[in-house]
Amino acid sequence: MGCRGNVRADDDLLKFLNNLEKEKYKVEVSNFEEELNKNNFAENLYRDFLEKNVNIILPKYKTDDLNDPKLQRYLNKYPEFKFESGQILGNEDDFMVVNKKYPHYNFKVYQMNFDNNEENGKEDVFYSGGYWNEEEKYGYSSYDILNKDSKHIINPYIDSKSYLGGELVEPEYEGKNKKRTKHYTGIIKYKNRYYIYEISDGDTIITIKFYYWSKEYEKVLYLLTYMLEIKGDDDE
Repeated sequence: MGCRGNVRADDDLLKFLNNLEKEKYKVEVSNFEEELNKNNFAENLYRDFLEKNVNIILPKYKTDDLNDPKLQRYLNKYPEFKFESGQILGNEDDFMVVNKKYPHYNFKVYQMNFDNNEENGKEDVFYSGGYWNEEEKYGYSSYDILNKDSKHIINPYIDSKSYLGGELVEPEYEGKNKKRTKHYTGIIKYKNRYYIYEISDGDTIITIKFYYWSKEYEKVLYLLTYMLEIKGDDDE
């Protein structure tokens, strides 16, 4: 098997990939950044991911309890950081955050050189799920990327040099009862770079997205999307 790492830690992903009947689907690819598609990079990433020829990065720690002492030890490095999502109104000079949601479970901690910058060492990548408030019971999950040795503020909406950025993805679980969805997400290493993957299984259409750190823009960008659609009678 090409997929490296602790297989048991990603049973849902591996089961999905093993059960995916690739010959049933036609594929459409959209590239976010053509520069990273040299030498058929996009096609190779897609093929190797489906064939499990990638390195699955496992979280250092997982818990459903925000107050878990071990999780808090990781978070204590960043006293100004709080798990939160919301809608930003205004601009970076004058704004407010409304419709705030907070996570309730599925916390994961990763440590890696996500920004591909050896000078500032490894980042702490926090994944959190179960976002809701009393008005909205369902929401996205979130990746937040922090580095204590970062030297300047990158995100204008967060007054912290430690916060590099993040990404909202479809949730693996949702609602107060932690109902399993048909979405999958995690982190892989491929050709010496790290990527967040996001899979949404709509039965007839499956979407696979990859996110990476762009040094040029100094933030997480989505690299490319694959749409797998059930072939019709007229498709070869």
